[in-house]
Amino acid sequence: MDTEQQVAEDLAKGAEDLTAKRDEKCIPLAYEFLQELAKRKGKIGSQGKLVEMQTSWEEVARKMLENYLDKNLTVEETDYVCKLVLQAVEFSQQLIFDTLKQNLTELQKKVFDVSRLDEIPLKKLDELVKG
Repeated sequence: MDTEQQVAEDLAKGAEDLTAKRDEKCIPLAYEFLQELAKRKGKIGSQGKLVEMQTSWEEVARKMLENYLDKNLTVEETDYVCKLVLQAVEFSQQLIFDTLKQNLTELQKKVFDVSRLDEIPLKKLDELVKG
């Protein structure tokens, strides 16, 4: 193995080690953050004005910042924890919407009595739309 290839492999291994260490430190904090969010009854949606909603979540933010200080997190690690929390929410949201879309597609197939949506006869579609 040539030196350049060895250096590249060593760098990749070092990056993997750093990622594993960061995950070991940050993933438990992301789970804790999600639990804190679930415990609180902060205002969301139309429950208040923007300032009221922000204020209602200050306790969670304060507690998490104290945790980050205790764990000696860097700014980058703090950002990473927040990204992990958002990732969990986004993945869950996507799974919900994918399931709903799949169910609606299956319903459409049954309504139109076809195995694929592109098999729907235009005449039948027109009749249904016109009532």
